[in-house]
Amino acid sequence: MHEEENAPNIVFTVILTTGGAINHEYDLPLDHEEAEDFLNEMAGAIVSALAGEEPGVLYYQNPNVVYNADNVVAVRADFVNAEEYEEAIKCAMKQSLGFRKGG
Repeated sequence: MHEEENAPNIVFTVILTTGGAINHEYDLPLDHEEAEDFLNEMAGAIVSALAGEEPGVLYYQNPNVVYNADNVVAVRADFVNAEEYEEAIKCAMKQSLGFRKGG
């Protein structure tokens, strides 16, 4: 995490043709120009891969995964600060898995 407690993060959610979705969290640079460069680089890679340009793969860290662009339906980007992200994880961990008891 950043040195600042509430530094912003970006979470890229890769949505797959199988219906699965995998989150990849990145710390955003605190410097405005560095953050803009990072976002432009990521957006360019997404557009190129999904448009069928070479190499046709997407690579994300946190966790490290290489995706074949043919298997990617969409990529969503969500901006959160560290506190919001931790709260979202806590809420998700408390939710039931959606199984119903038979009756």
